[in-house]
Amino acid sequence: MASQTLYNIVSEQSGLDFPVLRPLIGLDKLEIEALAKQIGTYEISIQKGTPCTIVPHRPATMATPELMLSQEKRLNIEAVAQYAADEAFVVRRPSSSRA
Repeated sequence: MASQTLYNIVSEQSGLDFPVLRPLIGLDKLEIEALAKQIGTYEISIQKGTPCTIVPHRPATMATPELMLSQEKRLNIEAVAQYAADEAFVVRRPSSSRA
């Protein structure tokens, strides 16, 4: 889901039996960019990538748990998870020259 409205956040959380932590939810875009620069993830975050082919052209902004469940049933979630795991890589902060 591309739009982080309260409806969508509630719908994403529906059915989970564990908490989802959202440490950046109270920050605005500039604060998030500053934090990314501080921890060394900003440069990789602004790189152009291949667009996600499963993201809808017009994302829902008022999803319901029922809509989420119906869409999830259309996916082969195991294949999606396996692909994500296969494509994962470690991002390391560049070594500092300071001692």
